Amino acid sequence: MTAGLTDPVALTGDAEYQRDLLKRLYPAYDRFVDRFGQETLERHIKYVGTHTSQKPDKLVPYMLKVLADYERQLNQPKPVKHTKSGRSQISEELPEWAAHPENIKNKQPSPEKLAKIDQMLAELENGKEKL
Repeated sequence: MTAGLTDPVALTGDAEYQRDLLKRLYPAYDRFVDRFGQETLERHIKYVGTHTSQKPDKLVPYMLKVLADYERQLNQPKPVKHTKSGRSQISEELPEWAAHPENIKNKQPSPEKLAKIDQMLAELENGKEKL
């Protein structure tokens, strides 16, 4: 048999490393894919590859640890994001001492008060015209 890209031992030259991949890491990846999907695993491996500054001494234990950490992170409930929508609606009722009687809430101004308001508005208009 010729050594090529399909022979991982020929690629790495390390039989112990290959055994760790086959017996420990690949089964962990299979379990992860069953729970979270192939796309999530690929995204995780790509993230680890781009954010690992140096090659770890023991790659398989390192990859198992970061996979377990990521799995724990995925299992945690996501925090609820609160969107700000301007003013919040307060639905509490006023205390009894602050409540206005119904007759005050629905009270209409008297004709005399309306006449006085009209007079004051007319005076303001006259004052603007003189300027």
